[in-house]
Amino acid sequence: MRAKILLGAVAATVACAAPPPPPPPPPPVVVGPPTDTVRVPLNDLSTNTYFGHPGGLYPGGSNVPPPVQDSAARSRRNAIKALDVNGDESPFGKYVLLSIGMGNTTEEWCSKGSGPPCTAWSFMGRAALDPTVNRYSLVIVNGAADGQDAPSWTLPTSPSYERIKIARLAPLGLSENQVEMRNFQGIYLSPQQAKALVAILQQNVTSYENAFGEIKLDPRMATPGQIN
Repeated sequence: MRAKILLGAVAATVACAAPPPPPPPPPPVVVGPPTDTVRVPLNDLSTNTYFGHPGGLYPGGSNVPPPVQDSAARSRRNAIKALDVNGDESPFGKYVLLSIGMGNTTEEWCSKGSGPPCTAWSFMGRAALDPTVNRYSLVIVNGAADGQDAPSWTLPTSPSYERIKIARLAPLGLSENQVEMRNFQGIYLSPQQAKALVAILQQNVTSYENAFGEIKLDPRMATPGQIN
């Protein structure tokens, strides 16, 4: 009888014992400030840096052009006039918005094959469906082509420019004298490559203007809004 009482007491003691404590929670995850090597879109980087280079589309981490640059862009925009094939102002003339660049550019501007028909999502495809686009004076032309990266445009005698004149402008009854706006796209993977690309782009601008005349306006400097 005594053994039964002792066993019952032990069982009661075990049943009433407190459960083991839960395991400690994991340490909190500390999110530190972004480092200088984190990839952040340029327009979201603001005053932070990437490999020592500040963000923003314009100086000071800003995405808004400085007043002086904005004023210069508007002045150049207002200088765009409809021209005839000789480059003389004409009420029946045209002004051309031309793209130059490599494979990415031609796909985004019109199509992978460079020529029409343009894909619906491309710049020219969307412009064709936009009723607000000026179709009387403005002509949008895709001069970009697959494999034609920045070094392909450094000389005014480059075959790339002759191809545009002969295969892109002439069939539309246009000449290089009517090209007043351009879009150029280049790709770089690091700030070091960007610095090297800048020097090439400077040569591109010189060669482009030798081939087609002064660039009146880069469309990225225009006020956001309708394409006209």
